[in-house]
Amino acid sequence: MHSDSTSLSDLLSGMLDEAGRAAVSENQRASYLWNRANGDIERQHTTGVFVMDSKVAGADPILGVYIDTRSRVVDFTANREVYLARISSMGGRYSDIKFLLNKRKDSNRPGTTENVVGHTVEELPRLTKEEEEEIESQVSSLPESLRADVFRAMVLSYQRDKKENTETKKTSPR
Repeated sequence: MHSDSTSLSDLLSGMLDEAGRAAVSENQRASYLWNRANGDIERQHTTGVFVMDSKVAGADPILGVYIDTRSRVVDFTANREVYLARISSMGGRYSDIKFLLNKRKDSNRPGTTENVVGHTVEELPRLTKEEEEEIESQVSSLPESLRADVFRAMVLSYQRDKKENTETKKTSPR
């Protein structure tokens, strides 16, 4: 072992110079950019990435991302401008991002239940007035065009965190 070991990600990134990146498919490059630009939560809930043509002539293509739960589709859609900016800063050029629910059943995903018609439903707790005010305070400095979407995304994120913390307390041994 070398004392100056590097991560597998760093090693692969070094091997994929500009010439190497040109040899990979458009979908592979999109997947690489999506995973590199985003964090653990996005990677954990992403089940596929692809590129589709824009319906507007001459426009950049659209990035398609399959997500595992309906609530994360809503959450990620609210933040799509942020994701576009991150990917753009890494050299990706997409006119939009479409988040789609992966309809294949995956029974290994915790926190979801099936209703009678086969749709995935995730019950989320309500936020307190103080929690909503905290979120409002955090988004108040954002541009007006982003404020409502980011507020909705943060509310969903707080609700999910609240649910996960409640479930962890229920299942942890005492």
